[in-house]
Amino acid sequence: MKRATVIVLLALLALAAWWIWLRPRPSPAGGDLYPWSVEQLRAVDMILPGRSFRVEIADGAWRLTAPVRDQADSGEIGRMLATLHFEEIDSLLPLPPRSQWSDWGLDPPDLELRLTREEGVDTLRFGSLDAGAGRLRVQASWSDSLMLVSTLLRSNFLANRYKLSEKRVLPLESWRQVESLSVESERGRFAVRPGHPEWQLVASETYLADREAVLQYLAHLASPLIIDFLDMDAQTLDRLGLRYPQARLKVEAAGRLLPLELAVGHAASGRYFAWMPEREAVFLLDSLAVAPLMRPFGVWLSPRLFQLGAWELLSVEGPGGRMERADEKGRQWRDGQGRVLVREQVTALLMMLEGLSAETVESYRPRQDQLKAWGLMPPLQVYEMEADHGRYRLEVGKLLDGRRYFRRPDYPPVYSLPADELPLFWPEPEAGPGR
Repeated sequence: MKRATVIVLLALLALAAWWIWLRPRPSPAGGDLYPWSVEQLRAVDMILPGRSFRVEIADGAWRLTAPVRDQADSGEIGRMLATLHFEEIDSLLPLPPRSQWSDWGLDPPDLELRLTREEGVDTLRFGSLDAGAGRLRVQASWSDSLMLVSTLLRSNFLANRYKLSEKRVLPLESWRQVESLSVESERGRFAVRPGHPEWQLVASETYLADREAVLQYLAHLASPLIIDFLDMDAQTLDRLGLRYPQARLKVEAAGRLLPLELAVGHAASGRYFAWMPEREAVFLLDSLAVAPLMRPFGVWLSPRLFQLGAWELLSVEGPGGRMERADEKGRQWRDGQGRVLVREQVTALLMMLEGLSAETVESYRPRQDQLKAWGLMPPLQVYEMEADHGRYRLEVGKLLDGRRYFRRPDYPPVYSLPADELPLFWPEPEAGPGR
């Protein structure tokens, strides 16, 4: 082979290698689309054809600030922004001249993101689909190349009001933050307040509240209950019955300067229009969220007289004397003379006291003559119970027409049960020597 031919071939090989080196090629595996931490972001603008949204973060929570001001769904926005961090660049292409951006779907873009940090604003413009690669063309203000990324990235940021707004009525981290829950409707006015271990219902008197029902309702309010949002103005409030609502809910919580307030208006197809003063929106709520607010306070009362477990009891004093737990697990109980009591009888008595039903209310505010008629004036039968967290007292009255009357003196109501559901007995000592 002639020397000139060899030189030409080597030159061609060098030229081919140079071209291969310079042509667009995939980015290194794991290369993130957004090079900064999303934790640095202070605001995000999502600009779409015909609409735009802006969210800003303050005190660790995101808020929707345009086109309306409202609480934002911080969890949803956090998931959206996480895709910026975890999205990998499929490949890089030379950035076309600005005059050709419209040919690539970049002017105007299908979606423009403006990401605000303390150092400035970063911009992402989403263009058209690259048919050959099956990826979206994206132009970033911090890169001099055109990026190809998954179409899912754009889908995550196709925002609307419902997606961005907080869909919980009660956006609290835990029910333990709740200090008071007040309800006002045509059925009356009352408040529910936490205690340990018992919740109290305060109306004209203070009653024992149904702890399980209260916690279940609070958990319901803290779930995504809002079905849809409507624009709000003065006429809307009047038309939907929110100026003079059917029911009002106010929740005072630790860490909040002002209480959360909810007004419930007219119903429509099994749903209710509702409004919160701190939110610039009227929204639709499911009837399950509203129904408890329309009921009288009696449905919030505890169905059990004592909200404790049998394993929590340390001692019981009753008509037959005193008995005390003899071991940590409560497997053995002894009477005042140190004798071991029959385990089955002890278990039956403790289970009766633990599950004592308070569902049949004879009177919420009994008169003195009623207490006397039911045998609930001294002398009367009393059970005194001591638990890890306090003391409890059960007063048992007469047996009338097959029903026995009873109450807790620390709460007003008097209850009754069939006699066989409230048997009066006391455990006996075990038989045998040394007992």
